[in-house]
Amino acid sequence: MTFTAVFMKKKMDREFFQNSVMKIKSGYLVTIIVPAYNVEKTIENCIKSISSQTYEMIEIIIVDDGSSDNTYGIAGRLAGKDERIRVVRQKNKGASSARNRGIQEATGEFIIFVDADDTIMSNMVETLVDKQKRCNVDLVQSAILRISGKKDKQILSDKIIHEYKNRKEIRRNFFEILENELNSPVGKLYKKGIICENNILFDERLEVSEDLCFNLHYLENIESMVFIPELLYKYYLNNSYLTKKYKKNLFEMRRRAIEVLDDFLNRNGLKRDKIYYLYIKLVFASAMQEIENGKNRRERYRIIKNNLSRGEVREAIDECKPHGCVESVLYYIIKTQNIALIDLSSRVFGLARKSTYLKIRRVSV
Repeated sequence: MTFTAVFMKKKMDREFFQNSVMKIKSGYLVTIIVPAYNVEKTIENCIKSISSQTYEMIEIIIVDDGSSDNTYGIAGRLAGKDERIRVVRQKNKGASSARNRGIQEATGEFIIFVDADDTIMSNMVETLVDKQKRCNVDLVQSAILRISGKKDKQILSDKIIHEYKNRKEIRRNFFEILENELNSPVGKLYKKGIICENNILFDERLEVSEDLCFNLHYLENIESMVFIPELLYKYYLNNSYLTKKYKKNLFEMRRRAIEVLDDFLNRNGLKRDKIYYLYIKLVFASAMQEIENGKNRRERYRIIKNNLSRGEVREAIDECKPHGCVESVLYYIIKTQNIALIDLSSRVFGLARKSTYLKIRRVSV
């Protein structure tokens, strides 16, 4: 290598270092946590969408949760090409454990969660950080683009910015916040300091709705938040392993989450009306799962009958005051306590959801 070539290389290295220092001084490090389990078909696209962000001050922590396929190998190869990527491996403990491990490993001021079977828009981190700086809030949330097959569906129909400037405003608008995907950790920018100072973690005992519990805990410890309508996160329905996984004790799993929500409402002096509707909705969710899992009619009827006999459901039937068309339809069907009608309706709802991506917009757990 000639003297001139060596000099130019050193100059370029020095300029690169100086530019890096300037970026560090002028920006915030954002940790992006990616829990990964047997996602060899999707993880590369996911990580590429993260590493190509217009906001470069990021660290990417991939937590391989004991994958049995080539997920760990692909993650390692990607880490070899980008020094911002770190791969952590652990025994299979579930998505909650993997996210908690990511929080433990994070060094950024902010945290973003991305599932390994999804992708994000190239300007997602820059947009969320910019909005946080401008509004000086503790939580920034974007809209989510749900994709089923070749069809893109916007999960949030709201097209305006919602800013909640203090705890009183958060409490007053809680159900609006809840309906806008509070039950998901994705598409959000969290402050790591708030998470660590208040020991906010994902409940590893829960298989469903652990995300909602995490967000409720976070919400109780913040002063402000903002929702922006930009579609920055792509959620692929057909890729989701957890969405497809059959849950034998679905009612019990979600009942625990509803109880967490109920406790939250009580502590914050909020109305409990939605709790009744959630139990009614859960009866249909359970019935739909059994149909999708191919259970025979006798077994489906037995499960519906058992759920109808639960004290929470009986109370919900007596106390629920439905709002809107969807709630009213579900309520009046279940009020009949006609097992055959509930089973048939659940089949119709399931077909409608598959063919048109019907979204029951009210509170979800």
